[in-house]
Amino acid sequence: MINRIRETIKIYQKIGDLAEVFLSSRFNNKINARLLHIIQTERTHIKNIENQGIQNLSSRKYSSFDTVVALENSGFPYETHEVITEDGYILTLHRILRSNEADILANTPEENKIPVLLQHGLWSSSGDWIVTGTSHSLAFILSNNGYDVWLGNARGNLYSRKHKCFCPRKNGKDFWNFSWHEMGSMDLPAMIDLILNVTAKKQIYYVGHSLGTTMCFVLLSTKPEYNEKIRALFALAPIVYLNHLRSDVLQNLANVSDRLYDVLEMTGYHSFLPRSGIVSLVDSFLSRNTSTLINNAPLILSNLSGYASDSVKKNLKEVIIAHIAAGTSTKVLAHFAQCVRTEKTFRHFDFGVEKNLIVYGQKEPPNYELSNIRIPVVLFYSKADWLSTLEDVEELADALEHSNKDKLIRKKIELAHFNHLDFIWGSISKLNVFNDILNYMKTF
Repeated sequence: MINRIRETIKIYQKIGDLAEVFLSSRFNNKINARLLHIIQTERTHIKNIENQGIQNLSSRKYSSFDTVVALENSGFPYETHEVITEDGYILTLHRILRSNEADILANTPEENKIPVLLQHGLWSSSGDWIVTGTSHSLAFILSNNGYDVWLGNARGNLYSRKHKCFCPRKNGKDFWNFSWHEMGSMDLPAMIDLILNVTAKKQIYYVGHSLGTTMCFVLLSTKPEYNEKIRALFALAPIVYLNHLRSDVLQNLANVSDRLYDVLEMTGYHSFLPRSGIVSLVDSFLSRNTSTLINNAPLILSNLSGYASDSVKKNLKEVIIAHIAAGTSTKVLAHFAQCVRTEKTFRHFDFGVEKNLIVYGQKEPPNYELSNIRIPVVLFYSKADWLSTLEDVEELADALEHSNKDKLIRKKIELAHFNHLDFIWGSISKLNVFNDILNYMKTF
């Protein structure tokens, strides 16, 4: 136990080292100077933890957000399912069986109760869709309206960190060797087929946020037969093109990502923020000791995703402490960085010319065929989102219109402070996003 805590602290220190070197050499404005100060202060704080005694830390018990516990406390009956992908990853799905609003359900015949798969974004998990409670979370709202709700977990997060052959710790290089290409082309088919087999239905609705949208665009581009299995795609803050990022931090990180990725791979850091029991324990200790990093979380996230609405800010620290950082591979981040550096391209992972010739039979990685997408697509996006920007989403919409014009809907949210996080964590999302999803589901 103590050795694992020491190992986790070293990971935090390594991330701090990289962040400090990067920020100090590239940023000089006030906001990023404050970010650098936060990182430096946090590294001192972690060092103090070591000085206070790791033995004492290992004896403490801390709690963190857990999807199953949250479902148990919600009063909504649920199930947990596992499915194995074609390359051996064991994924967990959480299912909300039915709403506890019996009077509403009485008007929903079982044959009309279409399954809905909700897929989380980067570093997240199924908890995204329930963490804001029964009144404001999309999963519970859908259940209250008679839908069969399934919450997906992509490979590598804390609920899908198993493999038939590889251990994420002992066989890290093999286990974490995936990008969002595999999440879309292998994880989603496994999850969708499981849902259809269990429910005996022919189609599902798909709702994705951020990375969850990327996965679905990959799936429909590479395996167009799944157009027949998805009735409609609701893309919240879709991520395909990343050429107009408004975050200076992410833009500059993307420019040096190849070198960072090589360094992390060579030093054995194949995963990023893989929340486990030990990591959660350290996070809890940090937060309960007024961690500078946690207290300044709104500032940090604002520099990444844009300025959030007040409805997100009120609970942001609690959400971060209890829920986010569910983990992913460094290769996922490298793949996104490649999208930032290549103009208006949505393509497979770039291994470099030599390996591309072996893997793809050509020097450059092939593009995903968005023209294969034939189902209704609703794009939800906002002008305050620094990740899924207006320009990039509208370029995506233009690309989809070439083959899917009559089935494409653009829903632009004009609110001044409605950013990447508001789509799932904002209480105003019910009025501005979730109600629209419910209305569209009745028409598709």
